[in-house]
Amino acid sequence: MATLNRQLYANTSLEKYATFYFALYHEATHRSPIPTPATFRPCCCARRTADARIHRTVVGAFPLARYEERTVELEHGDLLVAYTDGIVEPENAYGECFGEDRLKDLISNTRTRIPPS
Repeated sequence: MATLNRQLYANTSLEKYATFYFALYHEATHRSPIPTPATFRPCCCARRTADARIHRTVVGAFPLARYEERTVELEHGDLLVAYTDGIVEPENAYGECFGEDRLKDLISNTRTRIPPS
């Protein structure tokens, strides 16, 4: 990620940067050793949210940005939701951002309609 950041910084104009999500998932261990923005884990009748976000620096804006790695273990029935600011920051006609709370509500409400695998 640091190499990608330096390349983007060196080869784009100063007002340009990127947001993206990258993860590796090891099926054998059920682990994802890259930051996961949100993992929704069902718990009995309720929905519990395990917030696994870490430092979210854009790519290409700062030449020496540091990126962290974190491992998250996923359990059977977990739903991994990967998103960037392009989902939560757009505004409606009233200037209101969609926001993370609204995204969590949307996912929780939609998940109740999806039969478990």
